[in-house]
Amino acid sequence: MITSINPLTATAAELQTKLTDNSITSKQLVKLYLDQITRYDGYLKAVIATAPQEYLEKTAAGLDDERAKGKIRGPLHGIPILVKDNIATTPELGLPTTCGSLALVGSKPKKNATIIEQASAGAIILGKANLSVRTVNLTWRSQSGLTWSSGGRSGLGTDFANSGWSAVGGQTQSAYVRGGFRPDDSNGGHSNPGGSSSGSAVAVAAGLSPIAIGTDTMGSLIMPSDRSALFAMKPTLKIVPQYGIIPVSFEADSAGPMTKSVLDLARLLDVLVDPSKTTVPEGGYQSAVTGKWGNIRIGVVKPEEWLFPTRIVKYEQEASEQMLREWKSAYERLRTVVKIVKPVSLLSVDEASDNGTKNIWDAFDSTFGTLLEEYLQSVDECKIKTLEDLIKFNEDHDEQELPPGKFKR
Repeated sequence: MITSINPLTATAAELQTKLTDNSITSKQLVKLYLDQITRYDGYLKAVIATAPQEYLEKTAAGLDDERAKGKIRGPLHGIPILVKDNIATTPELGLPTTCGSLALVGSKPKKNATIIEQASAGAIILGKANLSVRTVNLTWRSQSGLTWSSGGRSGLGTDFANSGWSAVGGQTQSAYVRGGFRPDDSNGGHSNPGGSSSGSAVAVAAGLSPIAIGTDTMGSLIMPSDRSALFAMKPTLKIVPQYGIIPVSFEADSAGPMTKSVLDLARLLDVLVDPSKTTVPEGGYQSAVTGKWGNIRIGVVKPEEWLFPTRIVKYEQEASEQMLREWKSAYERLRTVVKIVKPVSLLSVDEASDNGTKNIWDAFDSTFGTLLEEYLQSVDECKIKTLEDLIKFNEDHDEQELPPGKFKR
């Protein structure tokens, strides 16, 4: 029975088992997660929109009928899923694609993102998840602009919105921090859900969806998943189709899974990854989830050297010390089950930036404007068509586009 399911802990794999033995239906799952969203999202603000209930019920009923006839489309057949709102969906799915910006409210993509086509061939696209919108100094054609869903820019202090904030969705709240995001915290501080795929992460952690899809340019899958105690990974660039994902740079962007179990992560990878672009294990990624370490070798870094700078994550002694203890404890535990655990050195931030004379964001300055305008050509009924239009829109609507308390530009 559906009452036996705890949405806070239920994984997609567990739900698939119950669907297979006919103890639940996809139609019941849709109702369960819509009820969760109705009950909790007024505070969490993890979900920007859900598809019309009638459409979801019809889709779920169709998948239930297929199951009864022995037709199973894949490991996510009949499983509800949320996707980040920078992933394009056509009006037929009953969902907006705003990237959290008022500039895109009402826009209508002509085609679904490729990964939406892949995921919806079995899974039920329940809704769109909230995300971070950052206002930054992108010097494209010597003007300032807006990057969407890109994870922030070092050195700007409070010169951008908090992680988890969007003008359309509001401020996403952590599923774990009581009292919500503190006004005296830094934009990505410990009371914050992290960005930019914050809505996707919080929704899974809070039981609003069993799994979700996020996107990553620089840490936007890993940081919010870490904050929400989820499994996530950024797939190798370009093995997940990028068409229809509102871009920052094709040399850094990737969509990826956010889940409560490794098996769910592997199954969602099997849906997202284009097997013609890489070598997928025989039987899919889920075949590699054996529960055994085998001959795997692990390289570990010194965690003290890889903490966020305090301008992004305000230092809190108790939280920071706990994280360092847990990292070191995990390393010691790995040494008892893995053949080799070896300290490794990675290119430092200083080395990567030539002692601060270079900035990775400079690489995006030359790509963002062109890619944005290419995306805007693929949508109808949009308020903007160029980067200049976007800049002007933000100047005219800064009080709505920026969170309360942030200075206007």
